[in-house]
Amino acid sequence: MAKGTREPALLLKMKHLYTSLSKAEKLVIDQIILDPSKVIHLSVAGLAEQCGTSEATVVRACRRLGLEGYQDLKVTLAQDIVSPLESINEEIEPGDDANKIVDIAGRVVATFEKISGWNLTKDNKRGGKKQ
Repeated sequence: MAKGTREPALLLKMKHLYTSLSKAEKLVIDQIILDPSKVIHLSVAGLAEQCGTSEATVVRACRRLGLEGYQDLKVTLAQDIVSPLESINEEIEPGDDANKIVDIAGRVVATFEKISGWNLTKDNKRGGKKQ
């Protein structure tokens, strides 16, 4: 961590809870702490494979952190580690690959959901649902 910068809140919480976690949950947390910017781009299966654990263990580790699940972890982690200017100023450019476009769109949806209280990802048949 660079001098003068604060450690993201979720990573601090992980370190605080670390000793109370199971061995398998610690493997998940170790991987997240090691490279949080990589984790936000992995599927739950991808993270489980990298940790040598099951998908259920990844989800349990997320819930131990007080999160709803893996998607909530990714959104919270992304909000913690992406600088506000990077998040605000990043645009979709001609020639961008599909992964980058999906990533940007996912962050826009996640930010909208957090701000508005609407959940577009769980109830997309009716255009979202107020939480």
